[in-house]
Amino acid sequence: MSAQAYEDEGQKIAASLLLESRMPAAGTETTLAIRMSPQAGWHGYWLNPGDAGFPLQLQWHLPEGVTVGELQYPAPEQLLASDLMNYIYHGDYALLAPLVIADDIAAGTPITLAVDIRYLVCSPKLCLPEQQRLQTRFKVGEKGASKKYLETFNTWRQLIPRPAAASADFTVHKDQFVLSLPLPESITLAEEPHFYPEVNGVLSNTASQSFILKGDRLFMQTVATEGNASDFYGVLSLNETLVIRIKAVRQPEGDLVFPTQVSLPPEQPGNLLVTSLIAVLGAVLGGFLLNLMPCVFPILSLKVLSLANLSDERVARTGAVAYTLGAVLACLLLGAFILMLREFGHQVGWAFQLQRPEIIVALILLMMAIGLNLAGLFELGTLSSGGRL
Repeated sequence: MSAQAYEDEGQKIAASLLLESRMPAAGTETTLAIRMSPQAGWHGYWLNPGDAGFPLQLQWHLPEGVTVGELQYPAPEQLLASDLMNYIYHGDYALLAPLVIADDIAAGTPITLAVDIRYLVCSPKLCLPEQQRLQTRFKVGEKGASKKYLETFNTWRQLIPRPAAASADFTVHKDQFVLSLPLPESITLAEEPHFYPEVNGVLSNTASQSFILKGDRLFMQTVATEGNASDFYGVLSLNETLVIRIKAVRQPEGDLVFPTQVSLPPEQPGNLLVTSLIAVLGAVLGGFLLNLMPCVFPILSLKVLSLANLSDERVARTGAVAYTLGAVLACLLLGAFILMLREFGHQVGWAFQLQRPEIIVALILLMMAIGLNLAGLFELGTLSSGGRL
């Protein structure tokens, strides 16, 4: 067997087309693999890319009598960037599919397989669409897989999620998504199990997921999307060694209830104290870092000058308190506004407005106008409204 990847200089993913058996016999099925090897610092995307990107797209060029089945994907990783959740692969990964050869193809017949692939490859700073044509040649024979390829393909097969024996049930009530799956109590859950839907529009990709194993059923709760979700498939990563693929079947609203936290062991007071101290120290550290940012320096100087111009110490103290209350209340009002939007079913987060193209364009035009003003192209009159408040 020969495998070849047609790649232009500068491509960020090296791809190849491989067969488990070098000489598969007529009337049999063997496994085919599309191996993807991203460069260091770059990543590819899962079947469902998440909130951004697009999955692998392919077009097969097969001779008569040869068919290729559905691709099987290993479980992905999570990448949260700019409030967008992406499902990705770091490092080498392989997509597997069954290859079937018709029983009327004579032994010794040369077969050429080719596939055109299109995909998105990204780094922390840049995303690039790429395309390649992959090709492999072999002869129909009676030999099985060599030991070298058998071990490699067995390793790849272990990474493919196992089909679950039973389907899962789910309900959507307002903005709450609840899923229930039969699962033996002997299964050990990871600290942070995760459910990856194979389609978008069912549950929020960025929302946290809560899991409770109660009796012989596993319950999961998260935030639902606004769409009218129907039955779908998803991948559930239970621990480092057990990943399953399940079918989720929608049930009437109210049929499933996520167990309350009362059923869980109470949190120890010591742990709560430690968590609170870490949160407070983190907030203080964040404040120090914010005041070291260059964008804050002009604002600090303006405030110091305004305080220095006040001759009355009482007025200065009152102004400082008012300045502090204004900053705190502004953040509280913005947070309350976001919570209100979420209550009405909107999937928004901090700085959600910066995800809208029209807001970005408006800010670009505003910054350009300010830059032209500072450069002296035009002047604005002094704005003194509210200066005596």
